[in-house]
Amino acid sequence: WCAEALRTATRHADIPGQADALRHLGWTSRRAGDPVAVRDAYAYARGLYAETGDRRAEAACLLGEGESHLAEGRLEEAFDAFAPALDRFRAVGARAEASTALLRLAEVVRRSGDPM
Repeated sequence: WCAEALRTATRHADIPGQADALRHLGWTSRRAGDPVAVRDAYAYARGLYAETGDRRAEAACLLGEGESHLAEGRLEEAFDAFAPALDRFRAVGARAEASTALLRLAEVVRRSGDPM
């Protein structure tokens, strides 16, 4: 259904709709175990959210990208996604989501063995 939603939103030039469909596609791709599709969907959605000024959704996409990197053991890339996600969540006052990003950063540090 995500692909159909994306086609419909694209056909109607609905940028927020496209971004939402791509974000859901990223989530379903993660459930399906396709890390490349996850990162592609979240990265594209993130760009669209940036166009619309939705910083919270942009940060959520970064969190999803980071989760994909972390699942593959790509710790530096995960850190590079989680850190700006944390900054964006804090900037919009999304405390619960900021806590999640901070926990994910702590997991990266734990796995790396680097006390940073």
